[in-house]
Amino acid sequence: MANSDKNIRIVPNRNSSTDTPFIRFVGQNNTPILLRVLDDNTLSFEGTSGQLLSINNNLSSGWIFAVSDISGIPSFRVNADGTIGLAEYSGNIGIGTAGLTPPFKITAGTNTALSTATPLTISLGGTYSSTAGANAKLRLYYDGTNSSGFGYSNNQLEVVARSGDDFVWYFGGSQKARLTSAGNLGLTSSAFTSKLFLETNSATQNGLIIKGFASQTANLLSIQDSTGAILSFVNPSGSFLPTTSGLALGGSSNRWNLYATSGDFNNTVSLFPTASTTELRLYELAANGADYTAFKAPDIHAQSIIYTLPAVAPALNQVLTASSVSGGNVTLGWGAASSGTLSGGGTQYKIPMWTNTSSLGDSIITQNSVATQITVAGNFRATTKSFLIQHPTFSDKLLEHGSLEGPEHGAYVRGRASGINNVTIQLPDYWKDLVEEDYSIYITPRCNCSLFVVTQSQNSFKISRTGLFFLRKIKIEFDYYCVGNRKDQKLELVQDKV
Repeated sequence: MANSDKNIRIVPNRNSSTDTPFIRFVGQNNTPILLRVLDDNTLSFEGTSGQLLSINNNLSSGWIFAVSDISGIPSFRVNADGTIGLAEYSGNIGIGTAGLTPPFKITAGTNTALSTATPLTISLGGTYSSTAGANAKLRLYYDGTNSSGFGYSNNQLEVVARSGDDFVWYFGGSQKARLTSAGNLGLTSSAFTSKLFLETNSATQNGLIIKGFASQTANLLSIQDSTGAILSFVNPSGSFLPTTSGLALGGSSNRWNLYATSGDFNNTVSLFPTASTTELRLYELAANGADYTAFKAPDIHAQSIIYTLPAVAPALNQVLTASSVSGGNVTLGWGAASSGTLSGGGTQYKIPMWTNTSSLGDSIITQNSVATQITVAGNFRATTKSFLIQHPTFSDKLLEHGSLEGPEHGAYVRGRASGINNVTIQLPDYWKDLVEEDYSIYITPRCNCSLFVVTQSQNSFKISRTGLFFLRKIKIEFDYYCVGNRKDQKLELVQDKV
C-alpha cells in the first residue's frame, strides 16, 4: 500500500446495536490498530492479538492505565489507588544497557493464585569483587567507608556487614537468632557469650538434633582440641566414645557420681553415693518389664575392700569362696558347696537338704541311684508348681506345664463308653480306697440324645438315655470324667504365717 492509501476509518459511522463503534488506523502493512470506547468508558487501543493500551476515566477504583504485550497481557499498568504493576505476568524489567542481561534486571513470574512458577528475581550482574567479603554489590547501609549488604564472588553468595555489626533475625517482632561480630551464634536468647548457645521454646522441643545420612559412616559429632585432635566423638551408631581423656557423668568439681579414668591400663569406674539408696542396677530386657538386679555397698565401711574375681570358670555346683584375705584385699575362688538348709513353709524346722554334690542325705528326702528322681516322704509345698517336659515337635525346646490348683487333693479318671440301655462303667480297683464317696461325674454325649446317671458307687456308675422306654433300645455313646477328693490327704485350707 502506498502512503496515499493510509486511512483512518470510523466503523460504523452511525449507531449500531451489533458492534462497538471503533476507529480503525490502517498503516502500510494493512495491520490495523483499533480505538474503541468500551461499555465501562475505557478507551482501548487494540491490535490483532489483543488490547495494547487502555485508559479509564474512573479515578476512584480499578486500573486507569495499562500497556499490554503483543498477546494482550498487561506489561505496565496503573491503579486508581496508586499501585503500579510492572511485568506482573511475564517478561523482564531492565534498567541500564539494553540486552538480555542489563545491569539491573527483574525477572517476572506468574501472578496467579497457587502458582508454582518461578517467583520474581532481581539480577545485579556478575561478581563485584575478587576478594570475598569486600564491599557489598547491593548496599543496605554505607557509612562512607564500609558497607553492609549482599554480594557474590568466588562462587559464593555473601552477606557483608561492617566491623562491629551483628546479624540479627526477627520473626513477628521478636528476636530469634543473632550472629555477633565475634562469631558467636545464639538462638532464641540474648546470651551470646559462648560460641553456640541454644535455647528451646518449650519443654517438649528438642534442643539439638544431629541426623545422619543414609548408611552413615563418618562420626555424627566430633569434639577436638586446638590442634584438631579428636578428644571424644559420637559414632554413626550414636555411641559416645572418649579417646584419651576420661568420661565423667553427674556431680560437681572433681567428685562425680560416676566417672571413668582413662589413659593407662589400670582404669577404674567409681560410684560416689549421695544417699544410702545408691545402687548399681542391671535391668531386665525392657520388653519384659522394669525389674532389675542391684549391687549396693554398706553405708559405712570399716576399711576399703577389693574383691578379685576368679580367673577361671567354675565347675558344676561350685560356689564362690574367699580363697585368700589380706587386709581389705579378698581373692575369690571356686569351692565345693557346703551342706545347705531348707526352711519348710508352715513349720518351725529347717530341714538339711544335702550333704554333698552327689546324694541327698536326709530321712525324708531320698534320691535314686541315677540322680533323676527325688522322693519326699511328706508334704512338698510351693508357691507355684510347674514342671518341664520335652517339646513334642521341636527337639531343642521344652514345654513348661503347671498344676491345676484347688482346695483339695483331687484325683480323676476319664474315658469313653458305648452300649444299649444302661451302660455300666467300672472304676479302677484302687478308686474305692483312694477317693471319697461323693465324687463327681461329667458326661459328654456323642449321640443326639440326653443322658443321665442312673446309679453310682465306689466301684462303678451306670448311664442311661432319657425319654420313652423304646428309645432306650438305641445305642448310646459318650465320654465321661470323674473327679473326687483323696481320702488319705487333706488340706489345711487357711494357715497362719510363721
